[in-house]
Amino acid sequence: MKLETVLGAVALLSACVVGQAEVNEEKLKVSVYYESLCPDSKRFIRTQLYPVKRSSLGDKFVVELIPYGKATTTPTSTSYEFSCQHGENECNGNKMHACALKYINSTQVQLDFVHCSMSTRNPPQSLTECAAKLDIVDPVEEIRTCAEGAEGSELLARNGVETHALRPKLYFVPWITYNGVFSEENLQNSQDSFKTVVCSELKKNGHSCNGGISLENSATTMRHLILGIVIFQFCNKILS
Repeated sequence: MKLETVLGAVALLSACVVGQAEVNEEKLKVSVYYESLCPDSKRFIRTQLYPVKRSSLGDKFVVELIPYGKATTTPTSTSYEFSCQHGENECNGNKMHACALKYINSTQVQLDFVHCSMSTRNPPQSLTECAAKLDIVDPVEEIRTCAEGAEGSELLARNGVETHALRPKLYFVPWITYNGVFSEENLQNSQDSFKTVVCSELKKNGHSCNGGISLENSATTMRHLILGIVIFQFCNKILS
């Protein structure tokens, strides 16, 4: 193979790799701090989060679910005691969700499960119903054992540590951050216009809401490609 051919291939490959790296930037991370019996949490997950995540826009962001909300945690000599905004049943539901999020491997099925649960009349008691509906078989007993035992308490306590560490402190549920950043405007708008907020955050990172990357990133990628061609031509002249 001629040297100029090799140099050309290297230059073009370098340009393509740089451009592809821009296309493959990390996805937007949406973190949702919620409660299993909170009406606003149920409404947001059912009417905003889930439909948008299941749309064509869903591939552009990842979802992190943290069941805990305005609960409090008190360590005891053997475990923890929890106090939840909507009572003990909500604490049980938060534990069950935390266990489901651990033992269901697929992130999509995790969201499917939480959506199913939050669509029932009694989310804390929805494990059997939603597992059957979603054909979840293997981890059901693990989730149940986890939720009813020490592991569920430990997982909920960890969610509490993460929730209490939020700055500013959580004062509304569901609490929503984008790439770990909280905005009062985003919180309010997300309740009824989640898709609009997601699109706005994507554009901040140079992504288009309709597919592909923004014009700015496309232009940058083209410049890298042209630069690779120029380098190839320059090296070809020197070595010829």
